[in-house]
Amino acid sequence: MKIGRRLSGIFGADQSELFQSGHPGRSNIRADCSIPALPEDRRVQFVRMRSTRHSRVCPMSADIFKDLTILLVEDHDDTRTYLGLFLARLGARILLARNAFEAVEAVRTFHPNIVLSDISMPDRDGFHLLRDIRGLGTDAGGGVPVIAMTAMVTDPDSAWITNAGFQACLPKPFTAEKLMNLIVKVLNASDNSSAC
Repeated sequence: MKIGRRLSGIFGADQSELFQSGHPGRSNIRADCSIPALPEDRRVQFVRMRSTRHSRVCPMSADIFKDLTILLVEDHDDTRTYLGLFLARLGARILLARNAFEAVEAVRTFHPNIVLSDISMPDRDGFHLLRDIRGLGTDAGGGVPVIAMTAMVTDPDSAWITNAGFQACLPKPFTAEKLMNLIVKVLNASDNSSAC
């Protein structure tokens, strides 16, 4: 909760205003986020990154992911909320799903450009989700690139995840810079492979 208050202060929003629950009688998948707009003087933000050698500043344009729809699948509420908030601040349209069932419905309904999925989730894990997404077929969004987010960080685990069909593996914890670079890398690779 303490982290949530700190992050909402950084982004200039009240926690209670962020990612309101779904509409009554409808799925709880969020297609648009209730995030206050950035003031004009904060259109470009700078995030200080830690490095073993030195600290550096990474500029982040408020529209770096403009025209992208990103599905974020994460069972941990705070992680889902604030990662979604971060990506929305970069211009992306964010879809939030708490589990694999909501995620498959979101892919089928909204056809996102990319999926970021936790691996360890109750009931159906990220591997089941990937199989379910691929089972939709390309016309229903089943060809969407999927990045696995996981705390399993050994080389064999990463290889096992990418061999399972994920386009990439993002070990937790990760920096904003790693997240942004990996999204761009996976989308570029996806564009190149579909052009062949």
